[in-house]
Amino acid sequence: MLAQAEEKPAARIELPLPNNSAGDYWKAGAQLVLRAYSAEEDIAAAQLVTPEQIEEKVAEYFAREHIDFALLRFAAYGCYALRLDRAMGNR
Repeated sequence: MLAQAEEKPAARIELPLPNNSAGDYWKAGAQLVLRAYSAEEDIAAAQLVTPEQIEEKVAEYFAREHIDFALLRFAAYGCYALRLDRAMGNR
């Protein structure tokens, strides 16, 4: 996870965690906000999630054709954590 955007998006199958463990950045059971957006940047869905639920919930969002990307934020202060974009060709 980078504070500065990469020059080109990196294709990833897993969340970008150093050890591929939700505990790398967040404590187990921590509350985060996951929001799904349309291409027009309208919020289509939002929910509180724990780190352990992120991948499952993102998959649920991307199963909906009108969802283009999701944002993950820290619940308490609303600080940005990461953006997840639908892979090209996955509609």
